[in-house]
Amino acid sequence: MTDTNSRAKELQTAGQTFYRKGDYNAALFELSQALSHATQLPLQLSILDNRAAVQEKLGENHYRSALKDARKMMLLQKTSVKGYLRAGKILQLMGKWNVALETYRYGLKQILSDDSEGKRLLEGMHQKVVNRLEAARNLQTVLGVDPLRILPSELVDMIFKYLPFESLMLLQRVSRGWRQFLVAYHRSYTTLDFSAAQRPVTKLTIKTYLKRARGAVMKAILKRTDQETLGAISIRCKHLSELAIRSSSGLISDSIVSAVKLTINLTILELGCETTTSAVVDIIKFSNKLESLRCGRIIPSDRFDWDGNETRVLKKLALMWHSIDGYFTRYVHSNFDKMLECLPELQELELIKSQLGLFPMPLDLSELCYLEVVVLRSAEIWMFPRLADSVRRLDLSENPHLKYRVDQDAIPQGLESLAIVANPRIGNDEVLCILEATDARSLRSLDLGMCPKIDAGSLDWLLDTGHGGNMEHLSLEGNQSFGDQVTRELGRMTNLKRLNVGNTKISGVGVSNLIYRKGSKLEWLGLDYCPNVGRDAIESVKAEGIEVSHKVESLKGGRKVRY
Repeated sequence: MTDTNSRAKELQTAGQTFYRKGDYNAALFELSQALSHATQLPLQLSILDNRAAVQEKLGENHYRSALKDARKMMLLQKTSVKGYLRAGKILQLMGKWNVALETYRYGLKQILSDDSEGKRLLEGMHQKVVNRLEAARNLQTVLGVDPLRILPSELVDMIFKYLPFESLMLLQRVSRGWRQFLVAYHRSYTTLDFSAAQRPVTKLTIKTYLKRARGAVMKAILKRTDQETLGAISIRCKHLSELAIRSSSGLISDSIVSAVKLTINLTILELGCETTTSAVVDIIKFSNKLESLRCGRIIPSDRFDWDGNETRVLKKLALMWHSIDGYFTRYVHSNFDKMLECLPELQELELIKSQLGLFPMPLDLSELCYLEVVVLRSAEIWMFPRLADSVRRLDLSENPHLKYRVDQDAIPQGLESLAIVANPRIGNDEVLCILEATDARSLRSLDLGMCPKIDAGSLDWLLDTGHGGNMEHLSLEGNQSFGDQVTRELGRMTNLKRLNVGNTKISGVGVSNLIYRKGSKLEWLGLDYCPNVGRDAIESVKAEGIEVSHKVESLKGGRKVRY
């Protein structure tokens, strides 16, 4: 073998290695380089076949290039069965069933008469396509016309790719032909979504879907899953990038961590099942590509141990603690702040109902220069966190001991959304100090609901800061000082789109002031539990094309009356 062919063989081997690892772009580059060096016909055919296989894996945008390689194989050696088999397979993926059929027929005429194995393979594929076309011809709709038969394959694909997993599975019940088509359809099993299942999905069903998917699953949403099912998915779905476990059946944290270690391409993980803080730590530690982690039911414990030093690419972290009896113990030891130091690319941080002692007070987030969203809801904090200037949304709701320290706490100037709901210590003066630190042109949303210390009998104190002109969302829910007299003042908020004044003293007169004011841009109005707002006022809001929420307290007891 000459030096140039030896080099081609080395590059081909490298490409095959990348293919087995699932790095198809690198495999394509190596095989293209190998083809440019190869001069021997058998080696050229082998490389062309490998490159066509790689381009199949890269998806529909590469099908034409893969078909071009297959046809070149047919031209270089007309008696070889490989080119016809490869071209026929690609044509089927492209939905060109009749062209694939003609390719197999042409190949049967060209291969050598003593090539019994090649003849068997081509005849088998030929018969498979014939059966599939026959099944498609037998399909009949209510009008006697089968859309799979009359519509171009490209249009069928454009329609089916928008259908959810549940619909694709239901469509298999239309007929045998539809079932055969959808079982072979390359998009049917890229997403396994069992969130709508009314009953537990059997292990046999999941194994059947995994077999049909042939490793193509990219997203899985599981409901009432168990350890065995999760293990099967993590082992067989090497390209899995999104995993959501809404609930579990005997699933333990160790099995979740083991699954995460196996799914090396996982970028999004959502856990609605119970898990532990140690599992959260291990998930972050062992997931090199994980970008989003959401845990909705973390069991309280007394330790949060982080001993990692390597940085991770995590961008979104949302943790919610859950206790059946509502009791949360204090952390005796916690390295949560050290873990944050290893997440330099973090953009969103949500901590809900976190245990006392999770982090030092105040929480220092000033070094996270990409951080844009901070949610510390019911997080047992009594000091404002130290924030980077990049933060755009801040939610510190349901922290009854939180107090703003004028000389010590800093608010990002470019803040766009601020929520301090259900805080008995925040009053008008504190809000004014916070607003003075922000840019009036950037703040778009302000939620001050259920804050009894705030006086909303007049909003001039708020509007005079200059923030009213650009604000799009305002909530004063539950503020008993808010009434009809304030609604005229809101006319100064020229860009207001969403207003929540639920559980206040507003009446139909105030509602009219809001919806009929000149130049109003109001799109949504919250009037939940407003006893002075009647049905006529609600109908008036709807007549103006404004969406409205108007819940009323249900009256228990009494005698049912028929009208």
